[in-house]
Amino acid sequence: MVRGSLPASDVEALVAGRHPDPFAVLGPHVCREGGATAVAIRAFLPGAVAAEVRPGEPGLLTREMERLHPDGVFEATFPGRAAPFRYRLFVTDSPGSTREIEDPYRFPSTLSDFDRLLLGEGTHYKAYEKLGAHATVLEGVAGVVFAVWAPNARRVSVVGDFNGWDGRRHPMRLHPGAGLWELFVPGLGEGARYKFEILGQAGGLLALKADPFAFEFEVEEPRTASVVASLDGHSWNDGTWMAERGRRSALDRRGGDHDRPARHRRHTGHVGRRCGHRDRRRYGQPGHDRAQQRAFLRRFEAISPSGLAPQEALSRTLMIGRLRDQLAEGQLKNWEMPLDQMNGLHLFYAELPGMLTFKTARDYEDYLARLHAIPRVLNQLETDMRLGIEDRLMQPRYLLEKVAVQVRQIAGETGSKSPFAVPVAKFPAAIAEADQSRLRSEVLHAIDTEVNPAYARLADFVTKDYAPRGRTEPGVWSLPDGNARYRQAIRHMTTTNLSPGETPPDPERRPNDPA
Repeated sequence: MVRGSLPASDVEALVAGRHPDPFAVLGPHVCREGGATAVAIRAFLPGAVAAEVRPGEPGLLTREMERLHPDGVFEATFPGRAAPFRYRLFVTDSPGSTREIEDPYRFPSTLSDFDRLLLGEGTHYKAYEKLGAHATVLEGVAGVVFAVWAPNARRVSVVGDFNGWDGRRHPMRLHPGAGLWELFVPGLGEGARYKFEILGQAGGLLALKADPFAFEFEVEEPRTASVVASLDGHSWNDGTWMAERGRRSALDRRGGDHDRPARHRRHTGHVGRRCGHRDRRRYGQPGHDRAQQRAFLRRFEAISPSGLAPQEALSRTLMIGRLRDQLAEGQLKNWEMPLDQMNGLHLFYAELPGMLTFKTARDYEDYLARLHAIPRVLNQLETDMRLGIEDRLMQPRYLLEKVAVQVRQIAGETGSKSPFAVPVAKFPAAIAEADQSRLRSEVLHAIDTEVNPAYARLADFVTKDYAPRGRTEPGVWSLPDGNARYRQAIRHMTTTNLSPGETPPDPERRPNDPA
């Protein structure tokens, strides 16, 4: 029989392992009891016969938890409390068998809004630092943060030896707008084996998945589980190759740009913006860039896949698809719509410090050069957007209004509070103190006198001239060549030539779900 403040439907969903939002019911929650404010703490402890909450604050006494369901749903209420507090759970699994544990559901998310935005759109250049499994200390407690991208899942749990591979015990927090699932599990460390248990929208078990971002996998049979590991202290043996790479220009490398790390590659459409080319009106994209893309496409198409290893054949196929995409999008002049609330150089540059490595004074000098270039780039961006106004290539007005707010917020963070000042908050010990002082001063001066004023000018332009001209119909079809744009989007997302009417429905969508 279900008792307590928790609705019976939530209790049953927890016990069945099908609750889509465990953080909405588990852990500490401010509630009302008898007309007064209280804090209710709930836990799902399968197999436990009793549990207590042991507060970590002076003046609060241990409180026994009420059992809401025979399968181990417990609740304790602390009247008169207006905010959550630190605590531990004292669990009795059987007479004489007890343990004291941290509650995973009392800890906050470790993903910032910016992380979620970039991960959700696939443009986080250090996704491996956020997704996967990472040993960390959160609020003074050691444990492991797990995160995975599963946008179509109804529920994702982390399972392993530590919870008997029971998907009901550690369901993860969903970040709905990004399709990300995350959970901090206290007490775990390196060496723990784990997988992700995924339920589809219809409620069926889709898979028990290894972690694509894991740094290590088990070596014993069946060799399918991921293992919590750290790369700190790992000895890399590619020093010779790295030194040689630094001595070569991109055009001298066999295969051109394609052996560079992905975070250093850029869509060639950006090159024209940065170099100030003016032939877009005639060609729809800088002429030499499109000619270069065609030349690369011919070279890749001329390579016979029959003599390639499977991975090389796949790389050839993907590169051909990418180049064809770029050429097709060049005809549509998409760079004339360079900004929205999730994409654009206004966000890219604000995240730039997290993409770069700062080990030497030269690294900081290079960063300064990038800061000095931002006003020119944003000015060129405005030129592209004015062309878009002329060609009626505009994002929806309500999205552009959000862009104006984003740009204004970035411009308003001055000095050491600016996202561009992150690299000078702490210097490597190898850099001399005199150089640290000089570089810090020069970076902060560039932010306040060049970068922020450029962002402020862009914010004024978007607010006064650009956003008011945004289109009122959100659909792609409302743009010039709307049908062609829709077909190109389908080719890009599905790698097929299906028409809009031929695209298959989402297999996970239920009959009553909104389209």
